Amino acid sequence: MIFKKLSVQHFKRLKNATFDFLPGINIVKGENETGKSTMKLAFLTALFSSPRSEAAARDIKTWGTDFKSRITLQFETDKSGYALAKDFQEKEAVLVDGKSKRKYEDPSSVQKVMSDLLGIGTQSLFESTAYIDHSMVTDIDKGRKEIRESLGASLTGAGEDTSAEKITKKLDKIISDMEKGLLRPTTKPGIIRQLKDDIKNLEEELGDIRTRSSELEKGTSTYDKVVSDLVKAESDYTSKKDLFESNKKYYELKDSEEKLKKQYTDIEHRIEGIKVDQKELDSLDEKLKDLGLDQKAVPNWLVFAGIGAVIVLLSIGLAFVNLLFALGSLISVPLFVYSAVLYIKRKEIIEKGEKANKLLNEKKVVEARLEGKRGKKGVSEIEREWSDVRRKLKDTEEELSKPEMKAVKIAPEAFQKLSKEIKTLESKKDELKVRKAKGEAYLEQRQVSESEIADIEEALEEKKEELERQSNKLEVYKLTSSIIKEAFTQTISPARDVLKEKVAEYFKIITGGRYDKIELEEGTLEFKVFSPEKKDWVSISPKDEELSRGTIDQFFLAARLALVDVVSGGKKPPIFLDDPFVTFDEKRLKRAMELLKEISKDHQIFIFTCKDTYDKFSDKTVQVSL
Repeated sequence: MIFKKLSVQHFKRLKNATFDFLPGINIVKGENETGKSTMKLAFLTALFSSPRSEAAARDIKTWGTDFKSRITLQFETDKSGYALAKDFQEKEAVLVDGKSKRKYEDPSSVQKVMSDLLGIGTQSLFESTAYIDHSMVTDIDKGRKEIRESLGASLTGAGEDTSAEKITKKLDKIISDMEKGLLRPTTKPGIIRQLKDDIKNLEEELGDIRTRSSELEKGTSTYDKVVSDLVKAESDYTSKKDLFESNKKYYELKDSEEKLKKQYTDIEHRIEGIKVDQKELDSLDEKLKDLGLDQKAVPNWLVFAGIGAVIVLLSIGLAFVNLLFALGSLISVPLFVYSAVLYIKRKEIIEKGEKANKLLNEKKVVEARLEGKRGKKGVSEIEREWSDVRRKLKDTEEELSKPEMKAVKIAPEAFQKLSKEIKTLESKKDELKVRKAKGEAYLEQRQVSESEIADIEEALEEKKEELERQSNKLEVYKLTSSIIKEAFTQTISPARDVLKEKVAEYFKIITGGRYDKIELEEGTLEFKVFSPEKKDWVSISPKDEELSRGTIDQFFLAARLALVDVVSGGKKPPIFLDDPFVTFDEKRLKRAMELLKEISKDHQIFIFTCKDTYDKFSDKTVQVSL
């Protein structure tokens, strides 16, 4: 397969670009971030992506535009020329066979034809074989895994997920899951162990039913008597309970009557006391009123008496001067009379005050006693309360006087005895109910019919048949896995021989004839190289340190290049290399390029680089720039 022309529109960094290619070695050159990686992605998109994939369209669209990508690829095989177009805007794919003029327009049909022409069915398989970058060359362990999986996939003609090796791994996983728990205990047993456990449990259950049948018969023998005793106990309990409840109500009413009577009497006494206290309080107020206390201040009699005495003394003293001054003593007489009146009046007021204080103290005592009897309620409110109690007492007395209440009345001693009898009957009734429930359980278990036993036996038989089916399926899986492994071993032998020969041929060229013997171990696909110095087979793993890192890199390149022929079935797909020789010295690079030059006679080769190192080996140099 030879790619002739690639055109892209609105593809990531490349808004509108066309590139032409030639058979042989095509060097795609450009500075970093100029579009080389975008061109590689464009090739992969053209070969494998569906234009109907929204995720693919979103990932490759040019940033900042609403237009989706379009890719066209012109290529030819040894039979015809083709034109492939994928339009992610219209979600269309078209492949035209130039020789037959046949047009494929369904994306799935286009992809199938492209896979047949390319010889590689999936992008992952293509990237693990025909697409080589410098990291893959230096990662021999990753490469070994890819070689093994890719070679296995090539034998089935499908992708890696359906390779013979992965199929056998899936079968081995199924077998392991089915056998889980057979050899050692586990919390999640497989189907075989589970079925065996189910069969064992059913057999034990069936045995238990048959063993208990005689015991159940004994358990049900007294059932009828228990039922009869229970009926009688419930009847006695009901009648005595009714009598008890009626008398309970009677005695509750009697208690209520006594309480209401006492309450009635207490309120009546309280009202009478309030009235007595109120009458006494009114009498005290009347007495205080009768005292007629004058609140005005009475002049002090001593003042007027003193003035009179002074006047008398002055008159006597002045009489020695003039007898007329003696007459002045007569002025004191009214003063002495007025002071005597004041004295009598003041004494009377004091006596009334003492009486008033005594009456006030008595009034305080009566008021305190009245407040204690009345509280925060008024007399009218207390009288209403008294009226309510009287009404309730009347209702209670009427209820007690009813004939039906008198008819069920029993003595207090009999009432207490009845209460004990009810508790005894209740305990007996509960015990008989438990015994009856046990008897019913026995009856129910005893009534396990032949059909129920047959159901268990039928379930047991089904489990045994299922166990046989699963055991047969397990044997089929084991046999299938064994056959596939054997077929894989037998089928892979020719492919392994071809791969071994190709690797040996390429490795010999790239090492200048130093190494020409390669061994590919059966089953593991592990490579070994014959070392002339050690005169023995040595491992190519860098962990074993039996070969230099440079020699290992050379070997892996040879293996990857050889693998393309084996995987593609001779379809000769293009080979892509992304600056793969960054670790090669000048001599190794020259030999590697000589090998690629030889391979380019059958495979178109694309080398992506930003260096001029490969220019002299180029059949076509494609400059990439934005």
